[in-house]
Amino acid sequence: MGSRTLSYVDRDGERLAEGRQVILAAIGPPEAGKTTLLARIHTPDEYLDKRVATVAVDLFTRYVYVQYGVERRIVQLQMKDCGGQERFTHLVPAFCRNVHGAFVVFDSTSERSYEAALVWLATLRRSSAGCLCVLVAAKYDLYEERDASGALVRPQWMAGRSMNQEAVAHDCIGFRTVSSKTQLNVGAVALELTELAYAKAVDDESAAIEADARPLQTPTVDLAHRRPQASKSGCEV
Repeated sequence: MGSRTLSYVDRDGERLAEGRQVILAAIGPPEAGKTTLLARIHTPDEYLDKRVATVAVDLFTRYVYVQYGVERRIVQLQMKDCGGQERFTHLVPAFCRNVHGAFVVFDSTSERSYEAALVWLATLRRSSAGCLCVLVAAKYDLYEERDASGALVRPQWMAGRSMNQEAVAHDCIGFRTVSSKTQLNVGAVALELTELAYAKAVDDESAAIEADARPLQTPTVDLAHRRPQASKSGCEV
């Protein structure tokens, strides 16, 4: 991950927001680390060691800076924390209908959690095909030690697998590792998805406005090539 991270707007700067929202969601199975990830993004100086499962959906909101071309803009970042229990799966289409991006979160210690996250991703895709998604392996603080060669130790079940290729194969922008406990990559992942989602929302809106402004094409008839019409008397006109 790059060195850039999410920057926050103080309360006096909230009035400068242009009114645009960037809406992100965190989806995935239970105990994947969704709530602690969003809580850490929302309040970077605090770590929420949550033990209670999210019921239905929670909401986090902050004003943040994004880079759009050469401009630095202020947007309202709204994050939806979707409960990971199976009984909430059917709520994904309603909760995520208008989201611009999603963190597809799984517990990096568990291959089963990864497979379950892909099911959540497929459910999201059926209702929000254009949503930008990033595959996020949470709880990566367990693998921050390095081996004798200096490489980061990876979960055994990931060994020999290209997780980034798997993410792209599932139509995600990529695979990222985070630790909400140590803040590993949290701000960088949040900034990446927020800026990409913002740019896509602005570009889609501009394209729609341009399409609406385009004049309608009036069908024309080439009179020179019209076939002669027969008169009632049988004579050609």
